[in-house]
Amino acid sequence: MIFDNDDRVWDLWLRAQPTGHLLQLRRWARLKGQFGWRSRLVTLADRQGGIASGASLLLRRMAGLTLAYVPRGPVVDWQDGAHVQELLAAMTAASRQAGAAVLKLEPNLPDTPANRQLLAGYGLRPSRQAIQPPSTIIVDISGEPDATLAQMKSKWRYNVRLAARREVSVRPMTRTDLPILHALMAETGTRDQFAVHSDAYYDAAFDLLTPEHAVYLLAEYAGAPLAAIVVALAGNTAVYLWGA
Repeated sequence: MIFDNDDRVWDLWLRAQPTGHLLQLRRWARLKGQFGWRSRLVTLADRQGGIASGASLLLRRMAGLTLAYVPRGPVVDWQDGAHVQELLAAMTAASRQAGAAVLKLEPNLPDTPANRQLLAGYGLRPSRQAIQPPSTIIVDISGEPDATLAQMKSKWRYNVRLAARREVSVRPMTRTDLPILHALMAETGTRDQFAVHSDAYYDAAFDLLTPEHAVYLLAEYAGAPLAAIVVALAGNTAVYLWGA
């Protein structure tokens, strides 16, 4: 059992795991650390001394209690019962050592009856409150772009091709472009009535996640900004984080 192992070693290992998730990156923990959270890294070693499994725990005091939270983790083979039990015990010990009264997990597993039964078998109880979205849409983009377009509704395909014909361009954003993102997020949040992060949050995420783990993309027409999206990668999945 290793507490607070080298963050870079963990992030490199996580990127190579098919089930690794952006929210388990230590870079993500560092981002949250700038906005009120603490963190711990718990790993189990394999026979060669490398990382076999682990979890990045976020810690925060709420309503007089400290919460230990594992978003989209731990990263482990859930079918290896003995190993899972060992890791859960290590996570529990780390949480108690940090003063946490509650350990909350949101594993990177589909919410199915079989997986609920699997988690219950490890002594985990369902929570009444979800922090991450309980459902998502996954699009297979391993094929050619035309194959990806073919999976879309006809109206979506039309809009994508129309944008290309109208010479809408998409490019990676630089740090000097971030005020454009701030304005787009504020305008879209007000219009569509959803909460947005502070400008400082998007700036800190840019500094911590790009270019190794994320890209900020800007769509423009004739030099005018139309839309922006932030996409981050870990494991074999890219995640749409924010957009406006």
